[in-house]
Amino acid sequence: MVHTAIRANRPLALAGARNTRELGGYATADGKITRTHAFLRSDGLSRLTDADLHKLLDYGVGCVVDLRSKKEILQAPSRLAEVPGVDYYEVHMLDQAASRNFAGDMPTHMGEVYVQLLACHSREFAQVFRIFAAHRDVTVLFNC
Repeated sequence: MVHTAIRANRPLALAGARNTRELGGYATADGKITRTHAFLRSDGLSRLTDADLHKLLDYGVGCVVDLRSKKEILQAPSRLAEVPGVDYYEVHMLDQAASRNFAGDMPTHMGEVYVQLLACHSREFAQVFRIFAAHRDVTVLFNC
């Protein structure tokens, strides 16, 4: 078995988010490179500065998919939710986990969380992929 190292892109330098990353630029098995400026993933977006907003818009962000629970979104609204020219969607995939406050019965490995999300949220995943498909001409940022 051949093992290939996966390198993670460094986070974009944003003052109000710690872990916003480009998901493109990776080598594929056939020697090509995945497209950049298609997808960014991020942590919460409630503390973005005005400079951060401009940086993301200049980067090409035109769609945001917020995967947090309703409660999390109410407590810390995304700064991108009301920005003109940005389509903002809430797809609540983390309600069940958030209701437990990520304590007590959380799995040891995050891979288990992802498998559980896939098993329990097929409708939400379908919605997310429809949103992605409808926004091929802009950078899509999704966050949790």
